[in-house]
Amino acid sequence: MLVIGLTGNVASGKSTVARVWREMGAVVLDADRIGHTVLSHGSEVLGRVVEVFGPGILTGGSLDREVLAREAFRDRDSVRKLDRIVHPAIRQEIGKRLEEERRLGTAMVVVEAALIFEAEIEDDFDVIVVVHAPLERRMKWVSRKRGIDEPGALRIEKAQMNPGTKAKRGDFVIENQGTLTDLKRAARAMLEEIMEKYQIEGGRC
Repeated sequence: MLVIGLTGNVASGKSTVARVWREMGAVVLDADRIGHTVLSHGSEVLGRVVEVFGPGILTGGSLDREVLAREAFRDRDSVRKLDRIVHPAIRQEIGKRLEEERRLGTAMVVVEAALIFEAEIEDDFDVIVVVHAPLERRMKWVSRKRGIDEPGALRIEKAQMNPGTKAKRGDFVIENQGTLTDLKRAARAMLEEIMEKYQIEGGRC
């Protein structure tokens, strides 16, 4: 089974690429959604996060992700504390789901995850695709769609690896500098190229 890591910095367009690939029949695991699961109400992982960041990150017993983001992205030390708790749990859950796909005979699985290189888990993947977009474009998107002001958006960006470095370390790069239609077209072409190179057939791939 071919395991593809799909990554890129905040608002790079990787979720759009993942959506296109799902429409093409690819099995896609979303690390962010898996993070929601491991941080669900009453989970052991959430309890450990509360111990570090305090009960103020909870609303009605459930995680308030916006509050946690403000607390965690204050400085690099806070980011590292959160990562040390959450990343191993997400990685373990992804591993379980990959094993299930192997049992099903799935030929290819995509894992959409922003922090593949930062978490030093690139060896978990056979191929890594990086979605790359200009900083100004990404910061405008974060401000408009997530309601985060520019300083907050930049704090998130600084907690991630330099996007140019990330692009150099990837096996393939999708440049997102045009329209949404351009990005979708590039996404389709990229998956077709990978499937041809690794001889992956259509259907449940």
